[in-house]
Amino acid sequence: MSDFIQTVLEMRDGKVAAQINQKFSELMIAVAEHQGKGSFSLKLNIKPTKIGHRDEVAEIEIDYEIGMKKPFRKHSSSQFFMSPDGRITRNDPNQFQMDFNTEKEAK
Repeated sequence: MSDFIQTVLEMRDGKVAAQINQKFSELMIAVAEHQGKGSFSLKLNIKPTKIGHRDEVAEIEIDYEIGMKKPFRKHSSSQFFMSPDGRITRNDPNQFQMDFNTEKEAK
């Protein structure tokens, strides 16, 4: 039976395990900073590279891919209205405009 943890530790003399740890730490910092959801994946591509004399796999090659999706802080959006002629405006063109002049008129 193969040991997954030991295999990852031995890949590229421990550099793969160190890279996985670094990327995982980056993700945890981003999740805490942005208070959002993230994801992390490790994909191992395993293929036989040498077949023995009884048609048994004698050697394999393992390659890897690390995937990470960090959360990000969402920005607020701006609300606009569309006029009948296709212009965008901050004021609803279907609503009556009231004049709230706060200055007293000079008499």
